[in-house]
Amino acid sequence: MNAAAVIEPFWFTSGGDDLLALLHPAGRSVGVLIVVGGPQYRVGAHRSFVMFARAIAEAGFPVLRFDLPGMGDSSGAPRPFDALDAVLRDAIDTLVIAHDDPRNRP
Repeated sequence: MNAAAVIEPFWFTSGGDDLLALLHPAGRSVGVLIVVGGPQYRVGAHRSFVMFARAIAEAGFPVLRFDLPGMGDSSGAPRPFDALDAVLRDAIDTLVIAHDDPRNRP
């Protein structure tokens, strides 16, 4: 199987909400966080975020996609984009932890 097609799903918590995350693992030390910019979930329109994440992972960069609170499979209430600072910090921390050692995933 193509390494870029590997997707590792898991949950992390942010502000009391359980958020579904999908890691596209890869070897480089710098990763990419894909954040949905509107009322949609981690797949994106026409699966665009899936294809984007796979291409980035194929280039060697780990990628984390996730559902924002209240979207897709994540719990909580939807929030305006300008109220997501803590969620984005938690997602970045989750990407770092998940990439550094998968056994430490939240």
